[in-house]
Order: sequence, then C-alpha cells, then structure tokens
Amino acid sequence: MNVQNFAALAVGLAALSPASAGATAIFVANHSFEDQVLTDGGFVNGFPPAGWSSGLAEPSGPLNPLDTEFAGPVPDGQNVMFSATGYDGTPYYSGDVYQNVAASLAANTRYTLTVDVGRSLNADLADFAVELAGGSFLNFATLASGSFDDLAAGQFRTLTVTFDSLAAQDMPLWIRLRTTHNPQQGQTQRIAFFDNVRLDASPLDAAAVPEPSAWAMMILGFAGAGAALRRRHGPLSATASPRG
Repeated sequence: MNVQNFAALAVGLAALSPASAGATAIFVANHSFEDQVLTDGGFVNGFPPAGWSSGLAEPSGPLNPLDTEFAGPVPDGQNVMFSATGYDGTPYYSGDVYQNVAASLAANTRYTLTVDVGRSLNADLADFAVELAGGSFLNFATLASGSFDDLAAGQFRTLTVTFDSLAAQDMPLWIRLRTTHNPQQGQTQRIAFFDNVRLDASPLDAAAVPEPSAWAMMILGFAGAGAALRRRHGPLSATASPRG
C-alpha cells in the first residue's frame, strides 16, 4: 500500500473515533461569577457566588482581582471565584462550592465540563478538584474529577472533565469546585481561582458516526489498498491448474 492510500485509509478510520458531535450547552447560572458587582480588589468571603451553594462559612466567594494578582486579564469578564485552604485558629479549612445543573442524567450522553483555573502571583495554588457529581448535596457521588498542580504563578489554564452516561438515571447532576488542605504543605494559606465554567452535553451515538466525507475517504482508502495489493501480486496465470 503506498503512502497516499494509507493516509486516506487512516483518515477514514480516524473518523470512527468518538468525538464531540452536536454538543448542546447546559445552562450554568453565573458561570463567570459576574452577577455581583465588585470594586477593584473587592471580594465576598464565606458566602458562595450568586447562583451557587456551599457549606457553612466556606472560605470561598467572588473576587474582582487587582491587576497585581495575575499576569494578564482573567479569562472571562472581571470577576473570578476564589477558594482557599489553610489554618484558621484551630481547624484546617477547605472550600466546597457547587451548583445543580440538571435534574437527571440522559442516556448515551457525554457531559463535558470546562473550567479555567488560576494561580495568583501572591499565593500558592491550593490542592483543588473540578468535579461532575451526582446525587444529593448531602451525599455527593463523584462521577468525574480533574486537577493539576503544575500551574505557573499568575496564569490560568483550562481544565476539561468528561463523563459518559450510558443509561438514563434519575440522578441530579452537579458541578463542584473544591479545595482541600494538604497538611504536608504547612499552615500557609493557599488559594485556587476559578472562572468561565461551561458544561456541554453531546450524544455518544452521533459522535461515533462518520460524516459523509469521511465515508468517502474510507472507500477511497480501501479501494486504493485493494489496487495496491493486486499490483503487488500481479494477475493470475491463465494456465494455472486448480488444486485437486
């Protein structure tokens, strides 16, 4: 098989791989934490951003950061959400902010959660998790979770978390933005920042069906492969005797 025929076949087969197709955005209330108008440097601590929920006196809330907080503008709008960990007198504390985004899980659906996570120039990054969760806020079941710990100071990075729901379930779907304290990091306050929370749902079945152009590429690839094999072996001899 020559290079051109192999390339055509590879392109066609690649089209069979699952991919996001026909994605539909799921509404996320106050997805960029802009609902509260804050002055430069202003923040609300201990209360979740509008449209979100949290536990009692969580060290989290909306923030309109100063220019000295990050190396450039925040990903979307002016505000972000901060969530801190550290030592506050006696207990170590952590942050947990969440939002119910669907009443149930659909069948054959891929849920894709995308969040921009930031690290300040003025504080170390807290251990954090971006999660899709099911069930009740009193008893969350983590469906998918993502994190990283190598973010440069002053930067934001996009984190994507996916969950494939194969069967319909009468289970509420939640987004959770969490920070947890790591005792090995000492008592110094650490903070994670979140912005531009997006959630899409796409059908798994449709994602695996090739487009017409992909089918054409596959047909050309297979035809080219067959022609190459025929040229390699040559035509059958007219005088060849069948095996008895």
